[in-house]
Amino acid sequence: MNLDERTPAVQDVLVFRTNIQKKAEFAIIEKELQKLAGIQKCTVDFEDREKVLRIECLNPNLMEIVDTVNRQGFICEELED
Repeated sequence: MNLDERTPAVQDVLVFRTNIQKKAEFAIIEKELQKLAGIQKCTVDFEDREKVLRIECLNPNLMEIVDTVNRQGFICEELED
């Protein structure tokens, strides 16, 4: 039995407040986020004043996501329910 059979994947949707302003900026961030394990889909709501980044993922690593966005020079703060 491998680890995947014993530990079911937990799908989650995480939302973050960011300062991503342009689609070109998001394209760079999205490329980096897609390198992380479990990331399935990323979107930014450019119409929202908080430029909400929404990430669909399996077994998310919150700090890894925040660090990835921060390394690109952007603010990334989790929005709580």
